[in-house]
Amino acid sequence: MLTCAFLLIVQQAGNASANTRNGRFIVTITNNDQPAHASLPGPDTLAPPREATFAEGRLAAAQTGAHSYVSPADSAVRQQIEELGSANTRKRVAEQDPPQSIVDTCRNDPRADGGKGHVFHRLWWCQEHGFTARATDTNGNLLGEASVNYVAIAWGSYTSRDILVELQKTTLGKPTGVFSDPDAVRFIIGANCADTGTGNGCAVHYPTVNKTLTEWGNDQEWHNWLITSDESKSTSPDLVLRHRWNLSASVEVPGGTGGPFPSPTPYHLIRCDSATYFAGRPKACINDEVLPYITYEINSAPAISVHDVAVHIREAQDTPDLTFPPSPTPKRIPGKYIYENPKDNGLRRIPEADEGPNRAVVRQACDQLRPIPSDEQCDEYPFASTMEGAASPDWDFSAKAVNGRENTRAGGYLRWYVFWDRMLYRDMDSYYVNIID
Repeated sequence: MLTCAFLLIVQQAGNASANTRNGRFIVTITNNDQPAHASLPGPDTLAPPREATFAEGRLAAAQTGAHSYVSPADSAVRQQIEELGSANTRKRVAEQDPPQSIVDTCRNDPRADGGKGHVFHRLWWCQEHGFTARATDTNGNLLGEASVNYVAIAWGSYTSRDILVELQKTTLGKPTGVFSDPDAVRFIIGANCADTGTGNGCAVHYPTVNKTLTEWGNDQEWHNWLITSDESKSTSPDLVLRHRWNLSASVEVPGGTGGPFPSPTPYHLIRCDSATYFAGRPKACINDEVLPYITYEINSAPAISVHDVAVHIREAQDTPDLTFPPSPTPKRIPGKYIYENPKDNGLRRIPEADEGPNRAVVRQACDQLRPIPSDEQCDEYPFASTMEGAASPDWDFSAKAVNGRENTRAGGYLRWYVFWDRMLYRDMDSYYVNIID
């Protein structure tokens, strides 16, 4: 896999000049993924001091194509999500090594390569990347370079308000010039809350990792940083807070000033909540740069088939005016997932106690479809469990008789999905529905 690297150009003590015999060289900071900076990075790399937003996460996800999608047919991935979502953060720290299957995915999937990395599910983000230190004289001549490359994973949590970031060195570039003494040159890598100072309760625990190049070369450990979210700082429903974090590195060389400003990766977004309606999962933090959607397959194995429901949803999404009940005006039915370009804001979950109005409207429509055979049920889309359901004043709906066993199966998968994708109520979250053949 091709590894991108940040460029960190360091400065010795004393006057900047081309007099390399005295070990003096120029201070600048650049990186390969963002414009050059002569001082601390600007808002395209580190976030400005403001709260992250729901819309910001969705926009970032649309730009990278990150989605939280699991097929009902993929039982192994579903099991992995349940295991990871049940894990305790302290247990992960104690175990050190992340699951090898996740590490392999990160190292073999090109989407994880580069400064942003990739969100593979709300529960995990990963990245293969690196930091490179370079020194030049006043004429731009290269005086030496050294690099540390790594794989990093950020674990969401469904048991506490934290994100665990783990980093392991993968390779080192051969140090040259002013960096050629690997026992004297030090690379310092750490994690940061990019919005520290806004009072929004984001904090990073565990110190930076400060090692010589020789020590990095011998290092096979996973290094941890815990990013926590203080629920007392929130006034939102479910005590939701959104934060930005990133990784950064600096370098020290013999006779230097202790290193330049850190060179950061682009920031990443997380969302933390204390929702009480997830049984056994009262607090959580997720990776927020992701488009969440549930997938129903039209042609799947009989044991997991939801054929009739999937066909119905596709009809409702693609040809709403041909669905029942008819409407004197063109029907608008939301929730269709279009890759990287959702056409509306998705479906917003509501509490089961609030589904009554939706079910009452659907019941009236279903009564007009009777008699329905005993092995069938009346299915509705959008789901009664959403704000966009049949009673919505802003959207239309569809009702259709479908295979009863398949309808029950589809409902069970929907309940699994909103739980394990940590779908919050109402305007705090939303998801899409994707129909595939």
